[in-house]
Amino acid sequence: MSVEQQNVLVNYLNAGKALYVEGTNIGIDFAGTEFLAMLGIASGIQGEDEEITGGIRGIDDTFTAGKNYDYRDENPGQTPSYCIGRMNRLTAGTGTAILNSVNGDYVRAVANKGENYRAIGSTVITGALFDGESDNTKKNLFQLYLSFLFGQTEPECYSSEDEISFGNIDPGETPEINFFLQNQGENDLNITDVILDSDDFVLTGAESASLVFGESIPYSVQLNPNETGIFSVNIEIHSNDPEEPVKIIPVSATVQYPPQLSIPAEEVADIKFGETNYLNFNLENTGEADLSYWTRIIGLSVNASGDPDNYGYNWWKASDYPGELSEWNDISEIGDLHPMNGSNTFYNLELPFLFPFYGKLKTNVKVSSNGYLTFGRDGIDYSNDEIPNSIKPNDMIAPFWDDLKSNSGDLYSYFDEDGKKIIIQYTNWVFYNETGNLNFQVILHQNGDIEFLYGNMDGELNEATVGIENADADDGLQIAYNQDFVESNTSVFISPNASFIKLDDPQAIVEAGVPFTVNYAVDGNQLALNQSYNAEIEFYSNDPDDSLKTLPLTLNVIQVANDNDIAEYKSEANIYPNPFIATGSRANITISFSLPEDSPVEIGVYNIKGQKVYEQKIPEIKSGKHILELKSEFSERSVSGIYFVNLKTQTNRLNKKILLVK
Repeated sequence: MSVEQQNVLVNYLNAGKALYVEGTNIGIDFAGTEFLAMLGIASGIQGEDEEITGGIRGIDDTFTAGKNYDYRDENPGQTPSYCIGRMNRLTAGTGTAILNSVNGDYVRAVANKGENYRAIGSTVITGALFDGESDNTKKNLFQLYLSFLFGQTEPECYSSEDEISFGNIDPGETPEINFFLQNQGENDLNITDVILDSDDFVLTGAESASLVFGESIPYSVQLNPNETGIFSVNIEIHSNDPEEPVKIIPVSATVQYPPQLSIPAEEVADIKFGETNYLNFNLENTGEADLSYWTRIIGLSVNASGDPDNYGYNWWKASDYPGELSEWNDISEIGDLHPMNGSNTFYNLELPFLFPFYGKLKTNVKVSSNGYLTFGRDGIDYSNDEIPNSIKPNDMIAPFWDDLKSNSGDLYSYFDEDGKKIIIQYTNWVFYNETGNLNFQVILHQNGDIEFLYGNMDGELNEATVGIENADADDGLQIAYNQDFVESNTSVFISPNASFIKLDDPQAIVEAGVPFTVNYAVDGNQLALNQSYNAEIEFYSNDPDDSLKTLPLTLNVIQVANDNDIAEYKSEANIYPNPFIATGSRANITISFSLPEDSPVEIGVYNIKGQKVYEQKIPEIKSGKHILELKSEFSERSVSGIYFVNLKTQTNRLNKKILLVK
């Protein structure tokens, strides 16, 4: 600190102000001015690392008496960094020593009262203090600092709890909550009476006490009801606090049986082929407290563009996805604008719903200027990596992770309440060298689905990471890494759920004793005719006895015939040879079928994962009987196993299962 800066602070104190100064080098670099003396410090010398390994403590007969703090860098057992470990030893002058180190008993902070000012000088780095129990917290230390600095001479009765709420408690439980009372004024606080008048709560602690500045006294409240119900009472503290002679602390509890989820043993339904089927079932909360749940649907994901990860997330390019996708909707006129200037920064966005991600519910997310979202700690990493990777960021969603900056661009978000989704939009973003123009969105759906939508994307697009990664960095979907993939006006869909089932309410709160209807839709266009499909709906809830319940679904796909032409079409369709042995004369698969009218024909072959491995499109075929052959590249590039052949015409669809043997 320069001499000029010190003199500014000297003048500030002489004007009757209060000042707190923190820094490891206090006591050495303040020569030549009155500043050090006004802090009440006589001198300081360089400390050593080992002096603070025992922690920091308050000093007897001061307002910090009894305080003890662990003092270290972020991780337990870690050797403190140089700037923390080498904090100066102080010698108090006109001031009073208020903190010292356990090892060596060296003074580390001094408080001083001048004629018309107050000041505290501390070599303790607040960020290296770690909270302990009761009043041994950084918050409480600075509450006392402020009382001293602002000259709070009158006694002040402070309670660590403004109110005490036990929340929902099961019958038979007797939980206990601790709190403390403290004098945060310089004159003595005389507590004359502490009253709790209730048979349902038990208060433990002194009925009266006299407390000097900074001194605290512990109390506890225990819930001990004889029946279920809602209970409330007030604790009254009578004292000589002139501002609040009777302090009131409300106490409350709700004692009731916990929620209990009851679901059907199974659901079996007929699904109309080629149609969207709307179905429902009932569940019930047979407990007393409200039940909250979220869901995941386990089952087939049709035509995914790549392999799933270990958790079960699949991804699709827009051209492959069998269902409906969101369309680009510029939200800059309707969304919330979030400040984010420059590079290597982030905005902490509170989510409007609980978002399930790799089995955990998320409440907020860091939106990085570098084109990714993370539920973890690192929101500023500009160097994109492969997925998964132990290097942070983890717990991440990356629509376009690269070294980016906002420049003159903007960040928006919009909650589509009807669509149960939040849209996050990067508008006119640029690369670190201020080239390009990037516009893209991330859409988070309440059921856990994720969409990446790319608007106008101009620049070098093959140097980014696209995908998702879990918190442990041992699972994820790498959709693209430093390769050609992202294009303007395209999208990506990511989901942990089966692709052909959608729930109206993937999350809900169910009141006790009230039947609750779960509505869901099954897309018969994604399923093969005359096949049965098994799926499971997983219910994750606050039912303490069974937080995960699974509802098995059996879905039988049927054809609803309207005329004889469809019946004829079905009866004459055939695939041979089956099993298909890809050697010798059996080089191709033959499909025979009949058409009641002229129609375009599409043939798709899917593996057991629902991924499309072969496609053939014919613009038009005349009505009547026909024979088509699948080209030999299907068998040449496919492995042995079961495949589904889908033949689609203008009015109908044929699905057949075949066995490929190599």
